[in-house]
Amino acid sequence: MPETIVGVDAPVDRTRSHDGRRRVNLGRVVDLARIYRDCDLKSLARELGRDPTRIIPETGIPKVDLIARLAGSLEWSIPEVIRAIRSEPERHVDPVGEAAGFEANRAAVEHARSMGRREEAVRLAGHLAAGCGTPDHRAVGFILLGETLESCARFDEALDTYRAGGRLKGDVAPVLRSGLEVRIAGACLELGQLEEACDIARELAERTKTPLPVRARAHQVKGEALRRWMRHEIAERPRLALAARAAFRRSASLHRRSNRIDCDPRRPGALDACRGGLLECATELGRVPVVSALRLARRSGTSGREGATLASQGGWMLTGAGIAERHLGGERRRTWLHRFAVRLRAIAEALDDWSCRAAALTLQHRARTAEAGAERTNAPWPSDPAELRILIRTMGRVASFRATGWRILAASGTLEEAVKSLPRGWKRGSSGGSEENLPEAERTGREPRLRIRAD
Repeated sequence: MPETIVGVDAPVDRTRSHDGRRRVNLGRVVDLARIYRDCDLKSLARELGRDPTRIIPETGIPKVDLIARLAGSLEWSIPEVIRAIRSEPERHVDPVGEAAGFEANRAAVEHARSMGRREEAVRLAGHLAAGCGTPDHRAVGFILLGETLESCARFDEALDTYRAGGRLKGDVAPVLRSGLEVRIAGACLELGQLEEACDIARELAERTKTPLPVRARAHQVKGEALRRWMRHEIAERPRLALAARAAFRRSASLHRRSNRIDCDPRRPGALDACRGGLLECATELGRVPVVSALRLARRSGTSGREGATLASQGGWMLTGAGIAERHLGGERRRTWLHRFAVRLRAIAEALDDWSCRAAALTLQHRARTAEAGAERTNAPWPSDPAELRILIRTMGRVASFRATGWRILAASGTLEEAVKSLPRGWKRGSSGGSEENLPEAERTGREPRLRIRAD
């Protein structure tokens, strides 16, 4: 029987799972548990209730008690362990609850989100999306569910949710249907699917009947996709910078026009993101000196009100880091990356945002790398057990960071030392966790080349 996601009618494809891949993944998760608990294999096996030579089953499919005990050892949730073991992320499945009224459920979701109870918000939003209300109510449910999943850094599930909402039948208000479409583009952007994000955003921005706030966001997503691709395409940077600048300018103009119609509390953050994009494009085009741009980014990311503006301050840190990586070298590059990483880490802790932590850890790793593409860092990191725990927890919560996390562990030698201490009789995956079985993006850290139209 096909499995269904919360409120999603489309079946989830499970045909691409492979036993060998699961065994390798399970072996790597056990490695992490040993590092996290700072114990030898016998102690971990005793904690897991297993024979040290038979922790990994031949099928690669662990029993429920092993998954639960691994979750306890890593301080991950059970779904996070499952997602790390499976070839494809496990989707959140939840039974449909009885409707308590649309407005009451919506208020409950917003309250749970404001209190930081994200899993509860996911469950409540799932009830809204899967309920028997009007098409508009279900569309709002899908939007709330997707946004909550994004706040948990579960972007793959958020993308599935938005796409399911886009397939809703019936008379859905244009602002809601186009709102789902622009969120699909945003989720694609977060997952690194830059070409698809740019195409969806461009089509929405050019559609004459698209509501004003949605068009503003579509131009912003288009500009952000072009800006991120600009960081990878050396030869195309001037063309991409011009196209991204035009998109950010148009987005900022539409956001200001929308602000005269209604006051969305998230709009100042969107305008701040546009300003950061414009600064990066201007630096790329030689209109702003590099050092001036870096100082402006740092100043913009260390001032303002706490809480609501922290996320936009984090965006300024990422903007500054992008400029420093492309235009500086040697010690100056490492110094600026370290400054931005430290501030971004503080913002992540204040917001308790795992995506922000993942970005900060990535910057810290780059700051410790002698030069772009180097395989080993200048000094072992993370050597502090507390930092190592945070790294491993981030790998569990942010799937897109997992490959970077493995590279950090490999570069620091932490994982290598843990594997060397394994007794010979321990049965791991068929390749012993070798990188030979990993996708190219995980082995090399290089993203696949994409071609994006900048017009």
